[in-house]
This record gives sequence, C-alpha cells and structure tokens, in this order.
Amino acid sequence: KKPQATKVLIDKIDQKLQKVTYEMSKDLTDTYTLIGDGVPVITPDKVTITGPKSDIDRVSEAKVLIEAKDFSEEKLVAQLPIKLYDAEGVEITSLSLSTDTAEVKLPIGSEKEVTIKVNYTGTLKEGLVLINTIVSPEKVKLIGKSELLAGIKEIELEPIDLSKVEKTDLIQVAMKLPDGVMTLIDNKVNVSLEVMEEESLEYPIQTNEMDLTVIGLGENLTYEILTPNIQVVLSALPNKLLGYTKEDIKFSLDLTGYGTGEYQLPLTIIPPADVRVV
Repeated sequence: KKPQATKVLIDKIDQKLQKVTYEMSKDLTDTYTLIGDGVPVITPDKVTITGPKSDIDRVSEAKVLIEAKDFSEEKLVAQLPIKLYDAEGVEITSLSLSTDTAEVKLPIGSEKEVTIKVNYTGTLKEGLVLINTIVSPEKVKLIGKSELLAGIKEIELEPIDLSKVEKTDLIQVAMKLPDGVMTLIDNKVNVSLEVMEEESLEYPIQTNEMDLTVIGLGENLTYEILTPNIQVVLSALPNKLLGYTKEDIKFSLDLTGYGTGEYQLPLTIIPPADVRVV
C-alpha cells in the first residue's frame, strides 16, 4: 500500500518589533471630552512579535481598541488587549506577543498642575551632609475629577531612605497618586541628591582664653579652670570649617550643686551652626 502524501510548509521562525497604535471607538468620543491633545498614553509602546516569517510579514499594525465601557472619570487607566491586523484589517491570531495587553491612560476629566514634594526617612551616615535635592520635573499635571483635584495642593513622593544614600546620586522615586488621579508621564520622577563628605579640624584652645559661660556657681564661691588647654575637633563641610576660628566656639560649665573642692567636670561645647563636635 502506497503511503499517503501531504503537503508540508516549513517556515522560518522570526521576530519583529512593532509599534502599538490605538483606535478610539465612537462611543468613547461621544461620551467623554478628552483634555490636552487627547492622546492616550500606552505602555508598552512597542511589542515583539514572534512566529512564522510568512505570518509576521503580513502584520500591518498592533493595535488596542479604546472603548467607553473600559473607562470613566473614576477609572482613567485600563489594561487592554493588543491585537494584530494585516493591511486589510483582518486580525492575525497565529503569532505570539511579548505581552498580550497594554496599559492605557486616557486623559478624561479635569487637569491641574501641582508641585512635587520630596519626603525623607532615616538619616545619613555620620560624616555625610545632604546639600541639595533637585526634582525633575518640579511640577506635574494631574488628571481626574475636578472635585478630587480641588483638594490637592502638591503630590508627595515615596520616602527616600537617607540611610542608604552614600554619595551624590540620581534616583527614580514614585509619586504617591491618590485614587482616581493619574498623570500622563511615568509615575516615577528623577531625584538628584547631592551629598558631600564632612572634614574634621582640630582646634587647640587655651582655657583661659575660651568664651565660657558658667551657671550654677554658689554664693560666695569662685572658680578656677585648672586644665591649661583642651583640644576641640569639629566636623563640617570644608567651606564651613574654613569660615570659622576657635573664637567661634562657645563653652558652658554647670557648677550647680558643687561646693568647695576640686572636681573633674564636663565642658559643654557649643559649635557654630551646621558644625558638629567629633
């Protein structure tokens, strides 16, 4: 018995990067007024198509259909399926996509521009100083219901943990957007943290020359500092330290409750502003 013959097509598996486009249904444009330029934000804006080369060559567009049923003034973001079409508008289903859905942000409702506020948590490691913070962009346009936007004066960022900051750095930080509010930019903004390392400087000081305030000295008593000199080490940004001398360092001595005698007592060192005692 002769074997049955069948036609077999062997095709090459190929890939293609395709831009994701969109189509708005008439019911959407009839229902909502789009603000700004009316262009939705689609993420991702490109997809990778994989499959037989002959089918990939037929692909004319990758598209999401935006319909009124998927959105409202309370729901401005939706996950919508990405579909492939040939030049005749016929859907192609034999190919796989790097992602089957796209996030679509639709600019419906009202619009308001507010500033962005940086929040911190934790503290920098000893010896480091945060001297400048720059947010880019400084302001953001919010989209949502007018009554929601009316109560928003600024948008806060997620807290930046300073204990993890060791040098000048550029990081991305997410905005804390209220429910029902969105932006047409990425949810994360760039924050530049400028950090400098302190330097230390030792000041030898004669005790008979220091600017000393004594408190609590009893009636009919006097005092004398027996230690001839002390060493004070201050730490600050280099430009700060260069602007100070030992005359800018103040001292305080508390003699409350002490009568006649010789004592080993602590001096309180009062450094200039933005300077710390090491």
